[in-house]
Amino acid sequence: MFVDSKEQFKEYVKTAITRIIGILIPALIFIVYLIVTHSLVDFINYAILGIKTFSNKINYISLFSNDKIEIRALALWVPISILVMSIVLIITNIQKKENEPSIPATGMAVLRQQYVLVEAIQAWIALLKENQINPLE
Repeated sequence: MFVDSKEQFKEYVKTAITRIIGILIPALIFIVYLIVTHSLVDFINYAILGIKTFSNKINYISLFSNDKIEIRALALWVPISILVMSIVLIITNIQKKENEPSIPATGMAVLRQQYVLVEAIQAWIALLKENQINPLE
């Protein structure tokens, strides 16, 4: 804290109090909301103590044999779209940063490792689908 005069100190304290109030108001509104909706205990259980009572009991492979076509389509579309978007993002980042002098060699090495990792995951998923293996069972 570099304060040269009493006026600078007052200005510093005023700024600090303004920022603290700006942080506390949304937090207090959120806590009041949790209390009013009787969900404070659930919030503490899930967000602070960890998700001990929540578990996904639906086997992902069973989504492919669901009666609703929307669920079957999304079960296939979501992982594929995430994978494609990841690959496109990594390739785009590598192309943008390939000749960028401000990126250190270690950063480029990390980008290249991510690309190799995505390719390996894609090959693994294709192999699992080919052999109809469920890694979650």
